[in-house]
Parts: sequence; C-alpha cells; structure tokens
Amino acid sequence: MNKFLVGKSIDFVDGTKKRVMAGDLALMLIKVEGKLYATADACSHNKASLSGGKIDGFCIECPWHGAKFDVRDGKVMALPAAVPIKTYKVAIEGVEIWVEI
Repeated sequence: MNKFLVGKSIDFVDGTKKRVMAGDLALMLIKVEGKLYATADACSHNKASLSGGKIDGFCIECPWHGAKFDVRDGKVMALPAAVPIKTYKVAIEGVEIWVEI
C-alpha cells in the first residue's frame, strides 16, 4: 500500500467535498458528521465525477444519472449503478490528510 498526502483537514467542514489526486488516481474527499472519507471520484455506472454530485447524509449522488453511493463503504444506494465504488482508508496526521491506496 502507498500513502498519499491529499489535503489539509482545516480546509474541510461538514458537507465539504473535493476532487483530489493520489498519484494518478482521482479521488473524492468528503467530510460527513466530523469524519473524512475517500472514495473513487468516478461513478461506477458511467464514470461521471462524483465530487460534482449532491450530498445527502452519507450518500453522494452522481450528477449525471442520479446513482447514489454510501461514502463510508461505497455501497450502491440507488440505481442505475449496480457496482459499488471503491473506498480508501483516510488518516489525519496533524492537519495533513493521507489516503492509503
């Protein structure tokens, strides 16, 4: 596993989401109920950037076709997606956000 520095925790309040890069991999960082989560930034249905979607609790909605995913585990919460999205472990060291790939 590799660790990538992807941001600073001071830049995130609840409801903040942002596309970040971990090497050449696009991720979405999102803060919900005080905790940061990292997921793939591509919808498993049609590869739209999830960081452009709407947040509803722990769910992110794809901006293209409305598929929904739980940011905690990547589980599909609404069609048309049928395949979960990948999630990644987040670690906070001081104010630095690190993601394990």
